Amino acid sequence: MIKVVYIILFCIAIYPAVAQEDTDTAYIKPAQIREGLKAEVQLIYNQGYLINDNYVIYQEGKSREIIHPDMKTFQLDDWNNYLMGDKNIIAKDKNGVYFEGKFFPSDSGCHLIAIMDKPIAQGEYFPSGKDCIWRTHHKVYFNTEEIPEADPHTFKSMRYFNDLYHKDKNYLYYRGKRLEGADVQSIRPSYSLSEVVADKNNTYYKGKVFTYKEESLTQLTSNIFKTPHYALIFKNNKDTHENEFVEFPAYVDIHSLKGLSETYAMDKKNVYYARTYKADTLLVPIKNKRKIQAFNEYITDGVDIFRGRNQKVNLDAKTFGILGDDYLYDKKGVYKSYDVSEKIPFDYKAPVRLGKNLSYLNGNVFYNNQVYDNWEDKVYTLTQEQIEEVKRRNIYPHQLWKKTSKKSYPQSADEATFKWLYTGQYNSLGKDKNRAYFSAQQKITFIEGYDIASLKAAFDRFFLKDKDYVYYLSIRLIKSDKAELLASYQGHRHYCSHPSMPASDFYLFKNAEGYWLVKIGGGVFVEFLGTEYNLPIIN
Repeated sequence: MIKVVYIILFCIAIYPAVAQEDTDTAYIKPAQIREGLKAEVQLIYNQGYLINDNYVIYQEGKSREIIHPDMKTFQLDDWNNYLMGDKNIIAKDKNGVYFEGKFFPSDSGCHLIAIMDKPIAQGEYFPSGKDCIWRTHHKVYFNTEEIPEADPHTFKSMRYFNDLYHKDKNYLYYRGKRLEGADVQSIRPSYSLSEVVADKNNTYYKGKVFTYKEESLTQLTSNIFKTPHYALIFKNNKDTHENEFVEFPAYVDIHSLKGLSETYAMDKKNVYYARTYKADTLLVPIKNKRKIQAFNEYITDGVDIFRGRNQKVNLDAKTFGILGDDYLYDKKGVYKSYDVSEKIPFDYKAPVRLGKNLSYLNGNVFYNNQVYDNWEDKVYTLTQEQIEEVKRRNIYPHQLWKKTSKKSYPQSADEATFKWLYTGQYNSLGKDKNRAYFSAQQKITFIEGYDIASLKAAFDRFFLKDKDYVYYLSIRLIKSDKAELLASYQGHRHYCSHPSMPASDFYLFKNAEGYWLVKIGGGVFVEFLGTEYNLPIIN
């Protein structure tokens, strides 16, 4: 028997249909009528686009602008907006990209390069938002400003998506500003830090050439540096929580001090682990300094192996090595972690030898005719042709037998006419020629009450409309005749005061009957405001 339930839909996402589809039926429910909503509104716009039939509004903070894109092809760039922290600021049409409401001609869309916190303003404790570096095929931008002379084909972050330093084939940049005189070819990206990067001539700190007591710095590891007279470690001060350069202990021989890897350095007397900041814990207890082999987080002298400063690893030091960032190996096997308790269950018929019977590529570990699939934590025995296909296609072994579906849709839907109208992180809502479907936690609910033929997504990502009504997903709001969404305002936010109060947003609609205010948060509510404006629109 099919159950009948009423549901309110808030978050939406796609879940693939399961073999035995579990279904319910639910019916459209009207929003609650409530007076006095206007008093709860903060006159601060939510950031994002409001998409009407013939025009689009971009609003943010205290500003609101009407734009006129190609309405047939205009759409939000959902993936890039997700990367921006679910900020609804990037859109596109057939002619180009809209970033924070501004149009940029492009035949290739928007490619995000980096997203970083804005600088913390004086007197503030947290950044006020995000800065973004992105490109088209022709130009590179810092938010809405073009970065002059930047090469879009080689422009990239130094290491991570939130890096402050970036480079192209010609120049080094800090927060989108070119650093004059930097030798970009000599920079070691794996040694760069959030605020520090170095080339063969200089060390840059917060985008400026940094000297210590008027002496230039040479980078030895990611955070060990030296000048002609000082050895320095770049660390975080536990009292001030600020990063700073601190002098090494006096026993360090500056003249012979050199880097071994991103994290290890040595002088003629000692070996130092660079990520340990206390003066009495820098030393690594390596005995044979003539046979040192240093990796990122491991070091060996052919007798002992240490992780970090002094955590001993019980493997054969003479045949020890690293695969990628995740796996260790010696002649006896390949291991998933430093405690060597998790050995990859290959059928070890011969001693492990890198380059002979062991290799590593794109997350896969290959031993003889076996491949370890990290995604499924499983070893596959493959033919040589299958191994070559895994390498060529850059896939996990289990994907050799996985059929690729063109799209995900409910099992009971008509594939030819089905499309998703709303997708979010956990649930989704879509329709075919016959009905509407709500998908959550691998369960399908049929939604009854829409006019299916005319039902479509509208205004903002939470709203739908058909020939009769506007809906907040499955909640009926107002009649759709001449309906427009004019503004979206902030309501309550979860700050220190009233943390138990539901977060809320407000939406100002207009239709053939007049003006309406909708509140979403702690329920869905609607108030008729009359036939004249009585809620400000800030321009």
